[in-house]
Amino acid sequence: MPKTPISTNNKHSTQDSNQDLDKNNLSSDLHSDSPSADSTQATRPKRNFWPYGILLVILLGVVLISISIRISVKHPVVDDVPFFIKHDDMDSAINDLLESTKALQNDFDFFINANATPTNDEALRPYSPYMRPPHRDKATQNTSPTLHTKSLNTIFLRVIGKSSKPQNLRLQAFIQKIGNLEAQEIFIYNPKDSSYSSIKPPKKGAQIPIGELVLQENTQSKDSKKEAIYASPFFMLELEGRWIVSLQISQSDDKDTKSDIVVLEKEFFALPNQSTNTDSETLQ
Repeated sequence: MPKTPISTNNKHSTQDSNQDLDKNNLSSDLHSDSPSADSTQATRPKRNFWPYGILLVILLGVVLISISIRISVKHPVVDDVPFFIKHDDMDSAINDLLESTKALQNDFDFFINANATPTNDEALRPYSPYMRPPHRDKATQNTSPTLHTKSLNTIFLRVIGKSSKPQNLRLQAFIQKIGNLEAQEIFIYNPKDSSYSSIKPPKKGAQIPIGELVLQENTQSKDSKKEAIYASPFFMLELEGRWIVSLQISQSDDKDTKSDIVVLEKEFFALPNQSTNTDSETLQ
């Protein structure tokens, strides 16, 4: 049987295929021996940022504490003294203060107003600082007696005696701007020479003294022995807004024996004077 001759082209093709197969096998071996990118990332250790975060929080806390200390040193909390004594003393003596206030209010009825004799309206009754009405931040000129800015003001107090003579009272008036402790100043009018004296609180947070209330001639009362009208010195103020008028009240008997001092207060609202009175004094 004759042999079929092998084509030269087929022979070369077979050899080329074998060479390509050997190259592919060699490439596979090389790839299998070298680590892949994924395996390299998997074996690389991850960075831990927790120590840096904790350190950052600690440093931020130190900075905030330093800032708060600096602010508290430069702007200390003002000690409000509505009873004219320190808070620590007030806390220890509050029961005695309330008892003295109750005893005084059992003996007298008080009604306060500015620039006009007060009526017996309950809205004009002063109260103890401890018994301040709630929501005082919502008070407006419609709910408070009115003071006049850059005009003469005087505080009038009507006292009705229940069981004691109202003429035996000793009264001192003070005033304080609410919400602006940096601008506490009034001007007391001196009628002798028509001059004004600037009066400021003796210390930050303290009330400004207006002066002593003087007993007035009461011609309207049917029984002057049971009712009296007191008036403060004339004074001016510049700032509009809310003010607190405080009264230090004590009573003395015929032997000039003074009782404990009781504090009553009333909120006023200061507005520009709308009066057309040409004789009204204005602050220059």
